Amino acid sequence: MSLSSTLLIKQLVLVGTRKNYIVPFNPGVNIIYGEEDSGKSSILELINYMLGSSKLDKYVELEESVLYAVLELDLKDTRYCIKRDIFNHKLEIEVYMSTFENIRQTFPKKYLPKYTKDVKGEFFSDFLLDSLNLPKIKIKSSPSKDDSELQRLSFRDLMHFCYIDQDDVGSKNFLNVSNYAVYPKVKEVFKYIFNLNDEDISELQQTIAYKTKTKSSLENKLSTIIEFLNTIEIQSLDEITNFLNEIEDKLTIIDNRKKDFDNMITNDSTEYHYLLENLKTISYRIHDKEKINNTHVKNITDYNKLINDYYDDKVKYEALLSSKNLIGGVEASLLICPVCDHDIKDQNIISRFSISDTTKIHSEIDILKKRIKELTELVENEKKDYLDNEANLGSLREQKEDVKKSIDEELKEHISPYLTQRDELIKEQASCKEQEKQILKALKIRNEENKLHQQITQLEKDIAELNNRLHELSKNQTSLDSVLTNMTTTLSTYLENIKIENCINISVNKKTFLPVIRNKNYTEITSGGIRTILSIGHLLNILETSSEIETNLPRFLMIDTVGKYLQKTKSKYLEDTDIEDDTKENITAQIKYYNLYEHIINLSIKLEEAGKVCQIILVDNDVPSFIEQEYSGFVVREFSKDPSNNLPIGLIDDYTKDRYQITGLKI
Repeated sequence: MSLSSTLLIKQLVLVGTRKNYIVPFNPGVNIIYGEEDSGKSSILELINYMLGSSKLDKYVELEESVLYAVLELDLKDTRYCIKRDIFNHKLEIEVYMSTFENIRQTFPKKYLPKYTKDVKGEFFSDFLLDSLNLPKIKIKSSPSKDDSELQRLSFRDLMHFCYIDQDDVGSKNFLNVSNYAVYPKVKEVFKYIFNLNDEDISELQQTIAYKTKTKSSLENKLSTIIEFLNTIEIQSLDEITNFLNEIEDKLTIIDNRKKDFDNMITNDSTEYHYLLENLKTISYRIHDKEKINNTHVKNITDYNKLINDYYDDKVKYEALLSSKNLIGGVEASLLICPVCDHDIKDQNIISRFSISDTTKIHSEIDILKKRIKELTELVENEKKDYLDNEANLGSLREQKEDVKKSIDEELKEHISPYLTQRDELIKEQASCKEQEKQILKALKIRNEENKLHQQITQLEKDIAELNNRLHELSKNQTSLDSVLTNMTTTLSTYLENIKIENCINISVNKKTFLPVIRNKNYTEITSGGIRTILSIGHLLNILETSSEIETNLPRFLMIDTVGKYLQKTKSKYLEDTDIEDDTKENITAQIKYYNLYEHIINLSIKLEEAGKVCQIILVDNDVPSFIEQEYSGFVVREFSKDPSNNLPIGLIDDYTKDRYQITGLKI
């Protein structure tokens, strides 16, 4: 089985606050599908991010549930775990030569996420290229210009041919073809993939020299570590692992015994439980009496307020009486109207401006005095009851303190037989934890030794493989024409398998390296459905070509929304297609969708039979019914918002808004 440039995802692990969210993957085809906005696309985005992208769209479920991510994968035949912070893409990326289960037993190596000139440190892209045994070269950003600046080829440049997101599937700007400032570099990367650059032989020789030098450096480091281990007499890896397991088992036993002692301290004392019940009873009585006193205070406040109101009314009535006495009676007399000179009886004035009856006012004042007296008595009674109750409260509080002291004394007397034994357990636990810490350090050193052995062995294989590649390249260098001719044949077969109408004049453009059908370049095609089939087919074409000639690209491909323009399509993408042309092409016919999946699955089987390791991850809103009926084994995740389906609602499958509303967190 060929392991050349193998990149094989084993599992994506989101380490969460409540639990870990794990998506496993297999060699060959992996299908993820379900309803919109369920986190399907985010799985591919996370994998892309873990492979060095600086972009990751975060959503509330992710932000509230996940701490960091780990991608477990095989690079060639070596297992690694890539650990990365998902909230700050500028932080260093940790790489462990380990499985996820054993990650804590291994020293990580840290890499800078992005190449920056004049910054010291190792770069994550270089780690990936070296691990895949791919030459690290510099390419011209604009080859047609003699003074074009040379740029480092990054693993991110290769990912353009390994990952096509839902915006790029069927897009007129597929692979940035419409960006004239960027696409020249994309074409240079295409030539790098197929070893079409004139400098390839020289670069291979430099890569062989670099790997040989690295191998010598690792051998020196390994020699130093072996000498150190022999000096301090650290046991073998198996002995250390067994010792660590024994320590962990012992810690578990100690922890359980501590819990037993804690239970005995509180459960075995009858007097303690009696005092505890008594304390609870007193506390309840104190609580009740405090509530009663609060009621007394409220009543006193309310009554005093009423007394003040009645007193104000009494003062007003008394003022009215005083006014009446000062004004006195009005005698009837004859008045002359200043307007008409007629006589006016002043009795009319008296009746109009009369003051209230004195007797009635005296009666109101007496009633108010009576009410003030009654309320004053009520206030006094409330104060008396409050003081009596407060005296009882004081007594109860003293009783509570006495009971608490008795409990303390009882506990002190009761636990003394256990204290010595429990203290010994705590000392033993501390000693075991220190041993565990030292053993873990020794285990990491032993694992580092094994890791160096593996790296040296892998470098020896890489150097041999590069020498073979150099020999083949020197003997019979691949030409651009032969690659494009081979890809044209493969593209024709692919389109015929999909059952595209009028499948004629097919080729791969020598300038853009993109598909041509009916003598129309990819960017000239108005049917979004045809572009979807061509864009997916172009990447499948590169993948299939790698089965016949050695390429500088891992056999790894992720496609987001295979059915774009072929089945249900988001409205925002409909502006980028001619619906009439799609109708003429009969692009939504189920048979084309069926054939596309069938072709992808058959390609993975073909590569597997040829001994070529590959991995294809597909995301879609729906899948053809034959997938569920015949190929359900390819489905690694299915999401549904309908509870009756008994499926996870999304990648973060335990997230509910209620969880955060209860705790007061914003969502």
